[in-house]
Amino acid sequence: MLIWELLAIQIATFLGLVWVLRKIMYSASIKELKRLEELSRENEETRKELAVKIEEAGKIYERKIAETEAEANKLKAKTQEEIAAYKEEALAKARKESERIVQQAVNAKDRMREDVEEKLKGRVFGEAVTLLKESLTTGQAEVLHERLVLDFMSELSTLPSGTLPKGIGRAEIRTPFPLKPNVKAELTRSLSEKTGVEVKTAEISDPALFSGLCVQLGSFVIDGTLKFKLEESAEKLKKAL
Repeated sequence: MLIWELLAIQIATFLGLVWVLRKIMYSASIKELKRLEELSRENEETRKELAVKIEEAGKIYERKIAETEAEANKLKAKTQEEIAAYKEEALAKARKESERIVQQAVNAKDRMREDVEEKLKGRVFGEAVTLLKESLTTGQAEVLHERLVLDFMSELSTLPSGTLPKGIGRAEIRTPFPLKPNVKAELTRSLSEKTGVEVKTAEISDPALFSGLCVQLGSFVIDGTLKFKLEESAEKLKKAL
């Protein structure tokens, strides 16, 4: 009987210990679970905060990248514009310089051509006059001379008022042949009429003129020589062409 009582007491004691241990362990487990849940909740909140921060950081990074790309594109565009402007300016300067050089060359060519033409013209007309001198007899040369003198007188009479300088009372007449008295008198009268003062004429013999005459009033010259007539006709022909 005693054994059974002891056994019952032991069993009851064991069961009590089991219940107490279970109670203690359950309470600890509940606390631990709560602590784990709290830690899990804190970790989740931390994870969410980190995710938000990472997302914000990503957005900031993307915005910075976009801003940097935009700034780089602006700088690139500005650089390209500056390069294009510099290139255009350089091309404009080069074109202007080339045009200037070409124009200088053209001007130089024109001047050279004019010089050559002038020299050739003087040489050609000089040789033409020389050829006429050699070809015409003295009588024929005098007839040609008188014809040119008459033409000169006719042209002088038709000169508009104000063509000749006013107030000059002396004129030099260069001629290869002596002027006839009536021709000289008419010439003197015409000069006086055109200048507004009485003109005294001085006749100078110049065989080199060959034919025609040349009148000088101060620095003003009226050329009626054969050479001048030939040059004048050639110039008119040149303009007509």
